[in-house]
Amino acid sequence: MSGQRIELLLESRVLERIEPDERALLGYWEKARRADADARLPGTSTEGAFDRAYQAAFLLATATLHASGYRVRGRAGGHHYNTFYAISDLGAPELVRLGGELNDLRGRRHEALYEAVAELPVADLERLRSAADEFFHIARNRLIAAYPELAGRLR
Repeated sequence: MSGQRIELLLESRVLERIEPDERALLGYWEKARRADADARLPGTSTEGAFDRAYQAAFLLATATLHASGYRVRGRAGGHHYNTFYAISDLGAPELVRLGGELNDLRGRRHEALYEAVAELPVADLERLRSAADEFFHIARNRLIAAYPELAGRLR
């Protein structure tokens, strides 16, 4: 099920319909798990942990869209925004909230990565980790609902 946001993204050719592929879903999932594990390594800087936790959440959003039959087309600027914007229109209230939360945190990531001097509060990292933890649970349930054969393969 999709809504008005997805229709607008499709019309503007920012989003395209695809045939979901189990191999890609598993690949996104495993990359997200590795990014999450990297974000939790002792001694990792706040900025480094934030970037890896953000990457985990972004990969989960990509997998969720893929499982729903969509892919955000790679364009300069807006790719991450459009991914989080699109997941919030997949007909699940928890994805509406997570999409907004992750888009808000996307701005913090940009600042931490690209600004010469940026203070990233630990509270923002914890907020992102909490969103990513929740997203792992939601994404796993959605992927298994759509592809039951993945149940034993999504660690």
